[in-house]
Amino acid sequence: MAKYSKENLFYNIKVDIFKLLADSRHLSNAETLNIYNSTTLFMIVTEMKPLSTIKKELKSGDRICLVSCNTCARKCETGGMKAMGDLAEKLKDEGYSVVGQTLVGMPCGLNQIDELMIGGNVAVVLGCDASIHALKTLYPEIKIIPALNTVGLGSWDEEGHVQLIRKFE
Repeated sequence: MAKYSKENLFYNIKVDIFKLLADSRHLSNAETLNIYNSTTLFMIVTEMKPLSTIKKELKSGDRICLVSCNTCARKCETGGMKAMGDLAEKLKDEGYSVVGQTLVGMPCGLNQIDELMIGGNVAVVLGCDASIHALKTLYPEIKIIPALNTVGLGSWDEEGHVQLIRKFE
């Protein structure tokens, strides 16, 4: 496994990911360089699950805390304050008790959520599969419900446009 320093973390991850992409897609060096130079940062692309799917995991007496990613999911418009607020309103309109909303920079990173307070017995998470794993690891006593589907690896350019680079299977 590659070692990254804080100074070159994103650069080295980006280079390693592009090497893997080039190998898996059988891209030439020129094609790989073209994609690399047009990409600003990597991310995980997500999509919102239907409300009916989320509701199937909830019980009427649940005290729900929403936890949202403010990085990748926000860029996909499936997370961040707006998406979290929208989901909170929908759940309240359906009669559920939303007792908290927590915005986390990158909930996939254990070091960003170890101090996180979840004020309920259920957390509905607007984050990727890695976020779900991290929260289940840190909070085994709380039911963790994913509100998003993890679609694949993406990037965003300098204008903020998100593009899917590789769909997960």
